[in-house]
Amino acid sequence: MPGNPGFLLDKEYNTGDTEFVVRCNYAMFTTIAGTDMRVGIRINGVDTEVIQFLPSTANVRFPLCGEAEVTGLAAGTYTCELVWRRASGTGTVTVTTSDSFSLAIEEVTTT
Repeated sequence: MPGNPGFLLDKEYNTGDTEFVVRCNYAMFTTIAGTDMRVGIRINGVDTEVIQFLPSTANVRFPLCGEAEVTGLAAGTYTCELVWRRASGTGTVTVTTSDSFSLAIEEVTTT
């Protein structure tokens, strides 16, 4: 992802009491149809996929959204980065200044 946007995130409660819920909205495109695009969150070096998309059309922007749960983290401060990748295919996964994203992470109770 351009610039590797990252930030620090504090988790206040113990592992079994809460988890992170990650929500992401994203606009992106690929130069070749059938290229598997993925968007995720990297927390302390561990990736969790939030969005997976396999477009049937090249060079068309797609608004994408997804949600994932991240469990097993103890209370503490974590380094987070929004990440993207091409999982398969040969197209170039692309964003431009016309594209945007939003990211929300909440610590929620598991019970």
